[in-house]
Amino acid sequence: MIKKKLSIIGFDDVSYAKFLDPPLTTIRLNQKNKGIIAFNLLNKAIHGESVDKITNLSGDLIVRESVTNVASKIGKQARRKNEK
Repeated sequence: MIKKKLSIIGFDDVSYAKFLDPPLTTIRLNQKNKGIIAFNLLNKAIHGESVDKITNLSGDLIVRESVTNVASKIGKQARRKNEK
């Protein structure tokens, strides 16, 4: 199975992400806030105001089955090394 070997994370929580096999872990952005930020940046640019080259957007991590538990694997590896 894929999730035992690698993790896959999508972006924007597209509607079909939860129906994939395995269901896709994703970052969900608030679309309304994204639109407001885009409008404000465009409005500033139109009016000749300075616009930041980088804009940070916050989002929510929606954990589904497409990621492996890295922390538990690291812990298992450390325990194995200590047992030797």
